[in-house]
Amino acid sequence: MNKEKTLKENLGEIAIGLLKAVGKYIYGNFAYGFLLYKWMFWFIYPVFNESPYLTYFQCVGLTIFIGLFKTYPVQIIKKEYTRTEWEVSFTKFIFPWITLGLSYLTYLIVK
Repeated sequence: MNKEKTLKENLGEIAIGLLKAVGKYIYGNFAYGFLLYKWMFWFIYPVFNESPYLTYFQCVGLTIFIGLFKTYPVQIIKKEYTRTEWEVSFTKFIFPWITLGLSYLTYLIVK
């Protein structure tokens, strides 16, 4: 029996992969936009009183703009030294909230 996938199955996998990638991109921008928004109120505005206030969606836009200039390493790493896709996804999901918690503790100490 032939184990080749049909065109429909391949297109389904491509669509699911594309939806996952877009979802991760949107989630990352909104999470880091929220982080930037809170940082502005905790650390920037108390020091620079005359700076213009940014809305949440302006912070998300700023996050997207900054993300345009990120670079990623292009090196080949052996599979045994790399993290699994699940570990990378979990780290990217939880990191903004850990950063927000540590920033809030810093804000309480400095306040």
